[in-house]
Amino acid sequence: MTSIFSFQPRYPIWKQIKEFLKPQEDGSSIDIFKVTNEESNSNAIKACSNPNRGFIYEEYIEGKEFTVTIVDDKCFPPIEIISKNEFYDYDAKYLSDKTILEEAKLTRNELIEINKIATDAFNALNCDGWARVDLIQGSDGKFYVIEINTVPGMTGHSCVPKSGSFLGLSYNEVVKKIIDAA
Repeated sequence: MTSIFSFQPRYPIWKQIKEFLKPQEDGSSIDIFKVTNEESNSNAIKACSNPNRGFIYEEYIEGKEFTVTIVDDKCFPPIEIISKNEFYDYDAKYLSDKTILEEAKLTRNELIEINKIATDAFNALNCDGWARVDLIQGSDGKFYVIEINTVPGMTGHSCVPKSGSFLGLSYNEVVKKIIDAA
């Protein structure tokens, strides 16, 4: 395993590059930092709660953040995530009452495209049963998969039950669909 202290960004000379430093394996946006220069990179490393694990640098894409829940090979309505924080971090997910999770207002073609991309990503990784696919719609209008969560959260603040609510499903009905898909 590579410690974060020996890990270097893809661009050692920062050239107006924005990236996220994030653990290879973790959830809930724990230890995710937006880095834009050597100083912010050093600060992220110092602030990391557990530096003795693998990390990656992920390209920052400016745009709107969406998530698509897939249960039993069916897409639930996409959610647009609107955070007052710099990005959808731990605070925005679990503590802030200012984060908005709303049914995405997409054109018919965008809805078809986001669901196809989410389903293709789900299938490409041989996911089964259920997952949540997180995407960014860049300023170019294209959707980019940023990650697939195969064990997404199921708290009162979580996107999976929220997306199910757009279909008129209760929390328990969403859980039942997940169990039935297993």
